Amino acid sequence: MGSLSPRESALVGGSARSGEQEKLQVEALWALAWALQLAPSLDHRAYCGDELATLLPDLRAQESAEAWRSRAEPSLRSDDELLTELDLLYAMTWGVADANLSGAPTPGEVDPYVFWERRRALEFVRADSDAGHADWGGIDLST
Repeated sequence: MGSLSPRESALVGGSARSGEQEKLQVEALWALAWALQLAPSLDHRAYCGDELATLLPDLRAQESAEAWRSRAEPSLRSDDELLTELDLLYAMTWGVADANLSGAPTPGEVDPYVFWERRRALEFVRADSDAGHADWGGIDLST
């Protein structure tokens, strides 16, 4: 809880309701679940899987981190897997940015935010605190 922003604390505590930004970040959660080997794949032609909530700690039941780890058995994917996926997402977000700049339609079968949010999550996983973007809000998504 000490790592949460005031907004996140309010959301978790129930004193705030999710806004549009939080709803979009479900795709980041899906990528984080994939990075922890909880989700089998990141299909960039589809939105996150319906089973996402079952992969995460049950906040309504106040499931402890220890109980969740015992149930879910998360394990970070290898650097090779993470970097390969991150490289693909970088190329995809570059394609979206290029399409926006040139007025062309954006590539892909899902809304572009999916690529940006998934990339944000994997950049966060790979973040180097010395690079100045170790916190969620400071992740550099420039292309």
